Formats: sequence, structure tokens, C-alpha cells
Amino acid sequence: IGEYNVYNMCSVIILLDILGLSKDVISSLEPPVGRMDIVKYNDNLIIIDFAHTPDALDKILDTVSNIKHNRIITIIGCGGNRDKVKRSLIGSVATTKSDYVIFTSDNPRNEDPNEILDDITNKLDTKNFEIIVNREESINKSIQMLSKNDILLLLGKGHENYQIIGNKKIPYNDKETVLKIIGR
Repeated sequence: IGEYNVYNMCSVIILLDILGLSKDVISSLEPPVGRMDIVKYNDNLIIIDFAHTPDALDKILDTVSNIKHNRIITIIGCGGNRDKVKRSLIGSVATTKSDYVIFTSDNPRNEDPNEILDDITNKLDTKNFEIIVNREESINKSIQMLSKNDILLLLGKGHENYQIIGNKKIPYNDKETVLKIIGR
């Protein structure tokens, strides 16, 4: 799904063809884990993606807005000890192009997650969001909010199988969390 993904896949196919890989190998390609990774749940789509920049967020929201849907609910945060300038941009893009947003913790590293979330939301003049610091709690709440034909976007972690809190890498994965919550 997504024009940018089509371009990426075409580039890979052309490169593998130039390198002489067989058509069987090329045709068996799977998309990367954590990139537009879709879990169907009842009449809804839950999409897990690594998008964590304002541009990537903008592109994925434009892409999913073209899928027939009721609401787009987005979960996103920003990593700690990283570019602080993008935080308010993430907040603006998410709340402008989503029906509802839950801002949550990503990899806070050595920053206070509450301060990161404040950086994301302090310039917003809209009410279509809430803050839930605990990422698993935010996912659980958003799944409970789903009604027919909603799209839930879980953004920022994608393929990652950890969350960095302080100096510790704690095992964590968005897709595994979703599957546990929905009972799969």
C-alpha cells in the first residue's frame, strides 16, 4: 500500500534483476517487517509502520486516507535524545490528518517521556488527541475505541523489538502487543 512503497519495491526488483537473481526469487519477495504491516481485526485495519518523521507521517496518513474508512486513529510518539524540532511538527501533522491521536512513549532514552509528549502537544490548538505515556496502554485503549471500518495506525516503532528506557533495552514489539490484545 502506498505509492512510495511501490517505488521502493520497483527499485529493489530492478536491482535484483541487474544482479542476476532469478524471477522465482524476485517474485517471492516479502515486504519489510514493520512497514505498512497490516493486521485485520473485525472490520478494521491495524497498520504498524516505522514512520517517525513529519514527512513519513504525512505520507502514510495521505496514503491511508485513500482507503475506504470511517476514522483514522493514530498512535505516535517521539524518541528521546533526538531532534526536538520535529516533535511539534509530528503533533501538528498527526492531529491535522487523523480523526483522533494518542500520543505515547516511543524510545524515551534518557529524557522524561512526559517532557517529550509536552514538546509534541504544547503548540496544538485542537482537542482530537490525548496522551497515554505507556505505549501498551495506548494500544489497548485505541483497539477498544475501534468501530466499523476504522484504521488504527501504530507509528514509530515498526520492526523494532525493544523500547529504550533510560539505558535499558526492554523487549517490546507493537505487532506482538496488538496480537496479544486481540487474542491471536
